Amino acid sequence: MIERGPNNLEQAILSNQADVGITYAPIPHPDLEFIKVGFIEYHAFTTKDNFKDLTLADIPFAVPITVFPESPTGVKTLDNWPTEINRKISYQFELLETALDVARSGAAAVFCPSFIASMQNEYLISKYQLHLIKHISIPKVKRRVYLVKRKSEPLDDKTKYLLNFLKESLIC
Repeated sequence: MIERGPNNLEQAILSNQADVGITYAPIPHPDLEFIKVGFIEYHAFTTKDNFKDLTLADIPFAVPITVFPESPTGVKTLDNWPTEINRKISYQFELLETALDVARSGAAAVFCPSFIASMQNEYLISKYQLHLIKHISIPKVKRRVYLVKRKSEPLDDKTKYLLNFLKESLIC
């Protein structure tokens, strides 16, 4: 398993470094097939009751700054924050995991897929768990997820298993 951002993911599949990929920011290529598997939703999270007296403009956010090449789906950044809404960016990192770590410490909020917060919370004591920020209105962001494969290769049993798992696991 390797982690790659948009365009790098597609290149890894084309160069046989990876057999398949999972993306929400597909970069089309004539030799690749993108199979729709479902959706992921993004929300703002922080530790319990953190920042509940602050407005959106005052909540410090930890933000992954990785910028993607233009995707036909409109995805531009790793955290998918709605570009038309301003927020206070207090921490900037290359990766989402670092932003999540700062959010878990209580120093900031993070905008990420709901399933990431849920998965992390399974392994964290309550003090470090991430909770949905409910006292302010932030538009829900929903992105389609794709399984990417080479067009020239049929779906094998392992890829079919992964495809079915993703379809059952994601919001459809």
